[in-house]
Amino acid sequence: MIVILTSIIVILIIAILHLCYDFQHQKRIFENRIDVLEDIITALQEKQSVQRNQLTLSDTLSNQLKKNNEVLNKTILDASVDLFSVSFNKKE
Repeated sequence: MIVILTSIIVILIIAILHLCYDFQHQKRIFENRIDVLEDIITALQEKQSVQRNQLTLSDTLSNQLKKNNEVLNKTILDASVDLFSVSFNKKE
């Protein structure tokens, strides 16, 4: 009877030790996966930051182009009006 109880206790101790080892192994695997995910998230955040800066520059450039286009259109209109008035005055 004592041999059976001792065997059961030894088997339970071995099972507990195996479960502890397996738990530690799974914990290390999980921590490695978390580290990889953190690296991926950091890289994506940096990429997002760069894209956000590019978008801001694009918006700034678009606004500047609109302003320059307005000035250019006004200059062309003024030159056309001047040219037309000079041409009209020559015919008279």
